[in-house]
Amino acid sequence: MTVKPVRAAIVAQALAVRLGLRAMLQSAENIVPIGEAASLDGGEIDLDEVDVLVVVGSSLAFGASLEEPERVLSRHIPAVLLLVEDPQSLALPDHPGTWGVLPLETSADELTAAVLALSQG
Repeated sequence: MTVKPVRAAIVAQALAVRLGLRAMLQSAENIVPIGEAASLDGGEIDLDEVDVLVVVGSSLAFGASLEEPERVLSRHIPAVLLLVEDPQSLALPDHPGTWGVLPLETSADELTAAVLALSQG
């Protein structure tokens, strides 16, 4: 039985962070990074192709506009994993779908496990 790989996209302002997350995700057997961008407002990621969107710093990744999160989240995104400094103080947006939150200091194993779990709903 062939397992369909999870298609993940990475959104982080810093190139080094995007490259590090890509390397972590590529090391997993069933995860394929299919795109990355500094923010979602540039159209560099085809959200219709993404199973799990990994976003670093929830507000920065959506761009400068306050309307940007609502516009982006109104599109089809099955699952979102937020990597933030203080997960305990984060209020998740009112958006249907699967959400996960991890601290920025998460390990490769934790990141992989979270992406795989979110892809399952």
